[in-house]
Amino acid sequence: MRSYRLTALCLCTIIGAGFATGKELMSYFAVYGRMGFIGVFIACVLFTLIMQRALSLPYGSLEELLSQCFCGKALIITARLFLIVIYSAMLSASGETIRAVFGINAFLGSVLTAVLAGVIAFKGYDAVASAGSLLFAPMLIVIFLISISSSGKTAFPSSDSFTLGALFSPLIYVSYNMLTFIPLVMSIPDRHMYRSCARDTGAVLFITMSMLLIPLYANFSLLRDEPMPIMALTSGLSPVIGYMYRLLLGAAVFTTAVSALYSLNNAETRLPPLVKTTGINISALALSLIGFESIVERVYFVFGVAGIALVGAVLTGVREY
Repeated sequence: MRSYRLTALCLCTIIGAGFATGKELMSYFAVYGRMGFIGVFIACVLFTLIMQRALSLPYGSLEELLSQCFCGKALIITARLFLIVIYSAMLSASGETIRAVFGINAFLGSVLTAVLAGVIAFKGYDAVASAGSLLFAPMLIVIFLISISSSGKTAFPSSDSFTLGALFSPLIYVSYNMLTFIPLVMSIPDRHMYRSCARDTGAVLFITMSMLLIPLYANFSLLRDEPMPIMALTSGLSPVIGYMYRLLLGAAVFTTAVSALYSLNNAETRLPPLVKTTGINISALALSLIGFESIVERVYFVFGVAGIALVGAVLTGVREY
């Protein structure tokens, strides 16, 4: 059961708003045609190898991992900044999702998300892992329903040539996800006991990405320029599927927000936990006013480059377990 909780938590951390909307899959994979599937496979293999390595490291926190690295302090600051940015983006996306589903003011929805995420993250790893394990299975079911309901409508994209973009896209995609993923993994108690979860996470991630990538390919000409391709896709399906997708998006956003806040709470500071959580929420809510798309477009690629250095620290770290 604990193995499933860890696997579900790691997958929920990756499946955030950018993933669930289809924007990341379209930008990093679908635009390269059939090469995109190869890119997905490469990305999932990298996720597996990096996670397996991270689960083997003896360090108890991100600070311990990076303390002996060149520019370690700069990497720590970069990772923490990215966690605040991703948390802000998730709060912004959650506000928009709540407004779409329930008609509540978007900022109020973001506040409600921040409060609930704060309560769960404050309770510690068990509460965070329980939230992930509870929400992941329904998320996977909705993704499957979307995939089988929306495939095969238009032609497969023709851009199949091998390019530098096709080669580096999975690397950038993995590296900026690592800025959220590695701080989370480093804070998991007794993580070395669950190294087999890395293979499970990689396999399920490949299946999940493929299920969403297939309808993006099938409807490529219609969805390529959409800011939220899967949302645009579900608008043409049954109202039930559309409503279920909005719930999926809300769950994906929320679980990523909880993981990011939990990782931030585990940062080594002298502040009392409640003060730290409150300060993070206030800062993130202020930043969330910029808007989800603006946050993603302006900073994700830059942090992706920084994530490569963090991956390097994990792969070269001392293994003692």
